[in-house]
Amino acid sequence: MSEEQGKKAKKAKILYLLHWFPALSETFILREILELQKLGESVDIASLNPPPDKITHPEVGQFDGEIHITRDGFSYALSAHFHWLSSFPEIYFPILFTILAKITHPKTVTVSLRVFCKVIRLAYALRDSDYSHIHAHFGTAPATGAWILGKLLDIPFSFTLHAVGVFLPDKLLVRKVADSKFVAVISNFNISYLKKRFPKIDESKFNVVRCGIRPDGFEFRQVEESKKQPVVLSVGRMVETKGFRDLIHATKLLHDKNKIVELVLIGGGDKFGEFRKLASELGIREQVKFTGPLPQNEVREIMTNSDLFVLAASVDERGDRDGIPVVLMESLAFGIPTISTEVSGIPELIVNFDTGLLVPEKNPKALADAMLLYMYERDLRKRLPVAGRKLVEKSFNVEINASILKDLIDNEE
Repeated sequence: MSEEQGKKAKKAKILYLLHWFPALSETFILREILELQKLGESVDIASLNPPPDKITHPEVGQFDGEIHITRDGFSYALSAHFHWLSSFPEIYFPILFTILAKITHPKTVTVSLRVFCKVIRLAYALRDSDYSHIHAHFGTAPATGAWILGKLLDIPFSFTLHAVGVFLPDKLLVRKVADSKFVAVISNFNISYLKKRFPKIDESKFNVVRCGIRPDGFEFRQVEESKKQPVVLSVGRMVETKGFRDLIHATKLLHDKNKIVELVLIGGGDKFGEFRKLASELGIREQVKFTGPLPQNEVREIMTNSDLFVLAASVDERGDRDGIPVVLMESLAFGIPTISTEVSGIPELIVNFDTGLLVPEKNPKALADAMLLYMYERDLRKRLPVAGRKLVEKSFNVEINASILKDLIDNEE
């Protein structure tokens, strides 16, 4: 075999197109990629943007593929655009015109055009590659990028549709679904929601592929006794959809009933300062610990010492919301009594009085009552986490779901 043939043999079959890589909030994507590698797939990653976090997950070191970052520079961009304009105008212009025609919101147009320019450069860099499939996570910019890249390189593409990509306006979504090989959807709720919202969408493209974890990496233990001052944990970006505001107010309600808890909030984001100020204004600042973003190993250590896990997910003013947060899978895998809300696909994981407790969104009193119920009802603390662990092992195991994804990618139709 020649040296050039050897290089070709090492090139990846699958290209993952991501908004950024690595990202602490998207460790579930890394785990999916690593599982695909274990299943024998060769995977590279293309990142539209630099990493958003200074901290990286230790598992990043297990990724053995190539990472492509879109190149900057006016001269390179000019060469890329000239190449596609002069060689493939029948592809270049329809993509551009479709973006301009389908997307009407000024901000969305700006974002989409920025993605278009980045992917033009990326496609130019990869024009001699031998990838056979492109997969993106999120139906927004990454899926738009995969759609553009797939057309330019004449490669089939797919994307996992969840979170913001399901709930925010995107007139290009129907086209992206129609042109894709398949769409992975993380919940049955999302499929029903999309069918109602887009009656003309090609629902035959949808396949339920859960995000997941490796349950055998989480040591199950039971919280049988309630501490005098229980540790209540919540993890996520400091944004409205994670419900930290409601959880802080629920902690205040417990405080007023002389039931003191230690609330630990892990994560960073736009609302970090605002939520700290809220805890101070409510007079419970000493009870609430804001850690900022932490690497996964430190998050796990804190989880193993927690008595309750609460994710008070909610729908924000734009209609954005969570899908099925991976951190809920992790809390169930650890055996932590878990509380969440009736938002999106969460009830497919947190089944009320079966695997955990569910309350209505934006309801601090209901959150406080659920926390008290766990504290006082020893039977619930024993029974619900056992059922939760079993459900994670059966339906939210990344090994099982990566295998489903692999079969969809490999399917020759």
